[in-house]
Amino acid sequence: MNIRFINIEQLPVSANESILRPAISDEFNYIAIAIECAGKHYYWANGISIEITQDEYAQICANPKIFYFSVALDLHHRIIRSKLTQPFGIDTQSQCIERIRLWTNTFAEKWRVIQTGRIYHKAYGHLKSEYQGRIDEETYTKLTKSNFQEKTK
Repeated sequence: MNIRFINIEQLPVSANESILRPAISDEFNYIAIAIECAGKHYYWANGISIEITQDEYAQICANPKIFYFSVALDLHHRIIRSKLTQPFGIDTQSQCIERIRLWTNTFAEKWRVIQTGRIYHKAYGHLKSEYQGRIDEETYTKLTKSNFQEKTK
């Protein structure tokens, strides 16, 4: 078993500002763990563990900086998605039953847990932190009544 502690952090501002990176936020600075065990690879961050490929393992160990199109950002988003469904069970399968585009790269979604039929709501994109992730139905309604929305499939 091989365990590596990884300091995940945002790519610093470049001299010419041409490097693509998400907006500066403490959300992107944390300690993660990359694990290699019996030919399988895992990534642990923010209390969630996911299985990753050998290539992702090598890349996150080599470059833990978060910027657009990086493995670190992809794994960060997979951890967030996994965290959204955790209250319904780690192996729970869900299906999106409604997706509303609020504005560019910003969505509000309604999901149904296949096994139980329970409904939950989430939002992501360019929103304040209190509107990100899993949200209640009232917040979902408030967001979707916006003048900026476009229904998408």
